[in-house]
Parts: sequence; structure tokens; C-alpha cells
Amino acid sequence: MPIDSVAISLSRIAVIARPSLEWTKFTINTIDKLIDNGIKVFIATGRIEKGARLISDKFKHKLPIITTNGSRILDENNKELLSIFLKNEVKDFLINFDYKSFGDEIFINGYSVNNWFVVDDTYISFYKHKRLDKKYSPEKISREEFKTFDYNKIFFVGDFNHLLQIREVLRENIGEFVNIAFVSENSLEIYDKSATKGNAAKFLLKKYGISLDEVVSFGDGLNDIEMLQMAKKGYVMDNALLELKQLLPDFEIIADSDTDSVAKKLIEVFNLWK
Repeated sequence: MPIDSVAISLSRIAVIARPSLEWTKFTINTIDKLIDNGIKVFIATGRIEKGARLISDKFKHKLPIITTNGSRILDENNKELLSIFLKNEVKDFLINFDYKSFGDEIFINGYSVNNWFVVDDTYISFYKHKRLDKKYSPEKISREEFKTFDYNKIFFVGDFNHLLQIREVLRENIGEFVNIAFVSENSLEIYDKSATKGNAAKFLLKKYGISLDEVVSFGDGLNDIEMLQMAKKGYVMDNALLELKQLLPDFEIIADSDTDSVAKKLIEVFNLWK
């Protein structure tokens, strides 16, 4: 199970991005112990708020969350601190873009604040087999209605090779305005240039008066790269996207994210059980 990224302050803060709904009790208890020891923990994810809260509610304490790849930030009481939307011209391009010409299986998704929208039934078969967390699902609306919303993130789901072709077209046409990142081989995500997990983490670090020099990070997706690079020390998961490993060849690789590897590294970094 991918984890996105985790940024850990060596003294006061932990930022956990794309956490798993299937985290083991061992990992949950480890993070709870971090909080008990005075370490501030943030959840940072590509999911919308309701998905992030499915994770944060597993812990004993209320946590701030970074959602939709840094496009929204909410404090521990669910007060919105920041929300960044795609520019209208970008939204219009993506909605009118002929993505089906690259593959019939491809479908468009939109995250608008805490809503998740799709426009055709292609999503049904994909999420039936691919999604392990069935606790929330997209709402199908008409293409015309889809156009009326502002979006923190729009993403295309489909075959990896088809999405690679789409990425090149998007880079040529709207690349100066947006981040275009694979969070997995099946999901190509588009969000505003100013919205990254790294920038959102910096926002919260500033709020709590914590230096970047205190941060350690973990990641496995291309939407994690800014957070990995900003930290004093970054770790790449063994099951990370190959492109991420190639972009960060000097970063230490630790075991797959579904093996409690992050929790074990946290214990090592913070000497939790000593």
C-alpha cells in the first residue's frame, strides 16, 4: 500500500502523506507514541478531506491535514487554512481535452473542496477492483454540471502508457500553470503550480515556528518530490514509482510502505522505545 510521503521533524513535527487506510496497529501505535512524546503530526495526502480524516481519526489526537496534494490545508478542528483552485483556463482545457482518444478506459475525476466528481461510468469497473477503501466514492454528474465547479485537483485514471502520452500533451499546453504528477501508475494528477505537499508543509512549519532543518521525509510518488527535497533527510520507499527513484538517485531507499518500514524508521530516528 503506497504511503505518498512522510516528513518528520527531528525534534517537534511529523508530516505523514498518503497514509494507508490499512496501516497496522504497530504503525498506528508508533505514530501515537510520537504525538505523546510531543511531536506534532500532520496528515498530508492527495485525497480529499473525507479520505484524509478516515486516516487521522485512527489516532488518539486531532491532527491538521494537508489534502489534494497541498491544495487544501485544514487545522485539527477542520478549519480551512488554505484552498488553491486550478485557474479557469486550465480547468476548461482539461474538461474539453479529448482524453478518450488516448484510451477508452481513461476517465476524468475532479476534487472540488470535499467533493469528488466523475462524468461517466468507466470509473465503476476500475474502482471496484482497484480501491481497497470503499468508504467513500465519486459522485457521477453530467459533463455540463462538471464544468460549473472550481477544482483543487483534476486527474485522469487509466493505463499507464496512455497516461504518459497525455502527460506530454498537458506539459506542452498547460505545463507553465500546473503541476502534473503521477501518484501511481494509474493516476495522473493536475493541480496548481503553487500547490504542492512541500509548500503546504512549509506553511504549517511556519505556523508552528519549525525550521526545515528539523525535517525528515518519506515518499513514494512524484507528488512527494518537493517534500523529499525540502527536508534535511529524505527516504524513498522501495515500492516507489521508478521515475521518483531515478530523479532522486542519492536518496536512501527503505522497505516497501506496506511492511511497517516507516514506523520502524521512526523508532530508529526518535529512539522511541529507549
